[in-house]
Amino acid sequence: MHQQALMDELGVFLDARQAELLETLARLGELRAAVIRRDEATLTQLLEQVQQDADRRRQMDAEQRSIEQRLLDVFDGLQAPVTLTRLSACVEEDMRATLRQKQTALLETAQRFENELNATEMLLWECARCNRELLAAILGRNQQAQTYDQQGRNQWDVHRGLVSVKL
Repeated sequence: MHQQALMDELGVFLDARQAELLETLARLGELRAAVIRRDEATLTQLLEQVQQDADRRRQMDAEQRSIEQRLLDVFDGLQAPVTLTRLSACVEEDMRATLRQKQTALLETAQRFENELNATEMLLWECARCNRELLAAILGRNQQAQTYDQQGRNQWDVHRGLVSVKL
């Protein structure tokens, strides 16, 4: 495959990844708003959207691996793992400028995503803490009643996140 055609395909793919991150950012905002409003319908709708998007993400991940492999085949000096920084060292100056613009935009969006994710996780932790305090106030603190998580543990591990996201 010609280098320019492959770089064009990579550009389209990076734009799609950027759009995916922006959609996820919007959903995190919707999630926080729904939790604050206690909007069960919106929470259910968001859960369904996440489940529907799982297939699309798997397809994008497979497409990314395919593009990475073709980049390794076309650009002799490129080594695995393929990164945009390594790739920009192997391309011509005009392609390099475009690639760096896309890389900068992706990095900025990824940083916003990380900040929003942390804010969402803190909100969920605070909701969980408030719920535990309410239960303790209603039931008492003398361990007459215990609550369990999904795995059957009667105590949450404070070092594990409530939300797991792979970037």
